Amino acid sequence: MFNILETNLFLIIILLLMSIIIYYTVSKLIGKLIKICKVKQTGVELFISKFLLIILNLTLMVFVKIKIKDLLSIKELRTGIIFLIIGFLFSILIAFLTYQVVKKNSLVNNYRKMVKESPFLIFLTLILLVGPAEDLLFIGILQHVLMQKFDWIAIPIYLIIFTFYHYINVLCGAESKQEFWGMLPIRLMISFILSFSFYKTNTLIYGLIIHNIFDTLCFLGISIAVKSTKENTTITQ
Repeated sequence: MFNILETNLFLIIILLLMSIIIYYTVSKLIGKLIKICKVKQTGVELFISKFLLIILNLTLMVFVKIKIKDLLSIKELRTGIIFLIIGFLFSILIAFLTYQVVKKNSLVNNYRKMVKESPFLIFLTLILLVGPAEDLLFIGILQHVLMQKFDWIAIPIYLIIFTFYHYINVLCGAESKQEFWGMLPIRLMISFILSFSFYKTNTLIYGLIIHNIFDTLCFLGISIAVKSTKENTTITQ
């Protein structure tokens, strides 16, 4: 093991790119292994994949000698609370907009299966695991290292890399271009809040909470919309 912060800039960039490639490759392998094991419930699949990705992220952080305990400690409490309030309000707004979109039936078919299968396990995954599964790598490693070299410029660099990472879903066929561009403004906004909170507080804890709350409230909005649509369909019939 070695300290990534003590290496030169070129090696740092190479290591960061390798980390992202490893993360993406492992996430795909996890998905394939879950299918091979014939895990059909969406909630179980989501829980297992996010849990294993957290283990991977923690392993990478240990390998490059990043102090995990320090990055997850409570610091700058007053500033952190401000970010939590901003993140919570933003999450409520997006959850409400998501509810409206799904209720109008444009996305119901894509989410109906997710809502119907293991809703409690999906909820548990979103409230606990989804944030660490991404943010430990992209902010805890990537942005943390870039901040040592570029200070605040690490934020736009992180946003560019994070956006490109999600665009890989389009290249692999997991997401359409329309879905990608439609989700991009929301992804950039929530990513900026997470990134900026880390920059100002030097801890991941607030960003992880915001991320988990954001995804959980959006899922609840989807669930309510799907249930409402189903009830309306039943009444109509």
